[in-house]
Parts: sequence; structure tokens; C-alpha cells
Amino acid sequence: MSAPPAQPSRPAAARGASSQDVPGGTPAYSPISDYGIIGDLHTAALVSRTGAVDWYCPRAFDGPSVFAAVLDARRGGSCRIEPLGAFTTEQHYLGRTAVLVTTFRTPSGVLELTDFMPVGSGGGRRFAEIHRRVVCLSGEVEFRVEFAPRFDYATGQTVVYPRRHGVLASDEEDDVLFTAANLKTNASAFNNVGSRSAPAVATRAAADCITLAVLGADDKAGLLHSWNHDNAP
Repeated sequence: MSAPPAQPSRPAAARGASSQDVPGGTPAYSPISDYGIIGDLHTAALVSRTGAVDWYCPRAFDGPSVFAAVLDARRGGSCRIEPLGAFTTEQHYLGRTAVLVTTFRTPSGVLELTDFMPVGSGGGRRFAEIHRRVVCLSGEVEFRVEFAPRFDYATGQTVVYPRRHGVLASDEEDDVLFTAANLKTNASAFNNVGSRSAPAVATRAAADCITLAVLGADDKAGLLHSWNHDNAP
């Protein structure tokens, strides 16, 4: 199956402190045409030109959501990776694949974000996975990473805990593990750990590569055991 057509270059306003972060502000919504789609034959995720996963139901296409900012920018939840300050952006698929590449151009350098969902042998999977790879192609770009899950269309209680490889979000029924290799994360930097507020992390990339992953399951013990085993030092 051929991939969807590439999306042409289009300027994007810098987010900085967006209206989503300002109490009482009017949330801003991206046009649906500004989203690319990635999937694993079981479900799919929508990724905006500004690097936000704004729609994702890990279990299945019609399952409960973890990220649903496309419906409610303030409460729906998302996973964002974006430069700090002004930037323009373009999005395209890698060859004839569903691997989505978002390129950010800033005054100080160029940042490339690659998103995909792996498909297992025969179409099977252990967990729902979104893989996000950030590479600084030139110069130096400061960017932020924000993991803000909201379970079941933001109707469930979302609790976030530090873990060995990142942070674990849970609503007692479903769990999402957010991991970040080569990204300096510190439990003390997490905002309101143990509450609905998820951490926001900012770092700097200079000819560097950072790999992140979002794994979803309804088996917390199995998820943590598998990830710790696969990524043991």
C-alpha cells in the first residue's frame, strides 16, 4: 500500500507559551490537513506539523484515547516535541512508507523529527508503540518535549510516576510508558508527579540524535518487565 502524499512546506507560528498553557485562553486548533498519520495495522496516531501527537488510541482504532487534543486542545492530552522560539515546518513521508518526517527550520539550525509505529511479524504486536527520533541536522536547536497523556477522552484519573527509563502514566486500567534515550530527564524536574500534570522537558541538540518512545498496554507489570529486560544495561 502506498503512503499518503507528502505535505508541502508551510510556515508555522512558534508555540512558546501557547493559549493552551494560559488559564482562560482560547485554545488554538490545527487544521486537520496539517496532520500526518502513522499506524501499525491495529490503530493510528495523528502528528501535527508542529510535532504534536494530538490523537492516539493505543488499544484499537475505536479504543479509549490517550492523546485527544485534536478534540479538546486544553484537556485532551498530547505528546509534543517542538523547537523553542520561531520556526517554520514541513512534513513528508519517507519514500513509499508510513514513516513520517517533520522538519523544523529555526534561525539557529534545522531539526528533524521522525515518527513511526512498528509492525510486528505477521502484523502482530506486544504493545502499542510510537517511536519518535529527533536529529539536529545543522546548527544548534533548543527544543522541548512534553508528555501529557489524558486517558479515556480525559474522563479518567491520570497519574504520572518516574521510572527507570522515563515516566509511567496510568489510570489503573491502561498504562503508557514514555521513554527517552540520550535525553537528560530528572525526577526532580517533573511537574506535579503523582497528579494529572505530566512533565515538560527542554534540552538542546547539537548534531545529536535523541530517541523517544511511547508504549501503551493494559498490563503495567508486563510492560515494565518487557521494557526493562529489552533495555537492560
